Amino acid sequence: GKGPIAKFVPEDAQAAIRAAAGVGPGDAVFFACMNPKQAAAFAGQVRTRLGDQLDLLEKDVFRFCWTVDFPLYERDEQTGEVEFSHNPFSMPQGGMAALETMDPLDILDSANPLGKVEGLIDEISRNMKEIERLLDDDDTGEQNQSIQQNTLSRIDELITEVQRLTGT
Repeated sequence: GKGPIAKFVPEDAQAAIRAAAGVGPGDAVFFACMNPKQAAAFAGQVRTRLGDQLDLLEKDVFRFCWTVDFPLYERDEQTGEVEFSHNPFSMPQGGMAALETMDPLDILDSANPLGKVEGLIDEISRNMKEIERLLDDDDTGEQNQSIQQNTLSRIDELITEVQRLTGT
């Protein structure tokens, strides 16, 4: 391999790394020597930048993603305390009560539609949970299928609105 580390790694070890990583022609292996949190953040930045510079990122698409291993607890960097964390894309801070008692746009400049987008993303998340529930249901009747179609149509409307608000 090439790079500042490769010259210190024997060829048989490089071959083992390539095999373990599933590296093929045109691929690369990077090492981030930091604490795990910093290394993960850095690797994410490198991945995004390379994807952008090499024009590998899909544009004008919206893909669903299920996060299954989101950390339940994280260490607060200022206090060092371990605190409960949540996925910020699935529910606004404060949960449903905050949606009923606060204007989500209070968080940002109300001319900026991102607060609205957060609410739309939360509604998409709730609709996706309904679809999952319906798909897990043993009822395959017309009513269930109709509800699935209506829910998917609503998700499509929400995605269109998010795209309109964000210009994507």
